[in-house]
Amino acid sequence: MLNTKELKQTRTISLVLIVLAVISLLVVILGWILPILWIASWIFSIVNLVLMIVAAIKSSKIDRVSMILIIVGIFISIVGIIGLILLILKINKLLSENEISEHVQIAE
Repeated sequence: MLNTKELKQTRTISLVLIVLAVISLLVVILGWILPILWIASWIFSIVNLVLMIVAAIKSSKIDRVSMILIIVGIFISIVGIIGLILLILKINKLLSENEISEHVQIAE
């Protein structure tokens, strides 16, 4: 399991990756209308690929389901977005449980 700092870093990477994946998907769709956007699509896709691999590695220590969805999301972006959302929800749950347990220990 990751500590709080690593969980927050993974959450930040996941949030950035969701935004990047959505932008990449929109650029690919708009690329059919404006062919000049294919260059931007390639750039977004390469950055998206690298960050998806990082997110998959970090999510393997947190949640197996989101890790599998993120790996599939390398090829199918919608599935990757769903995996990232599940990962963020799991991280938020772990952070809130950790915060509650810290408050209980302080109160004792």
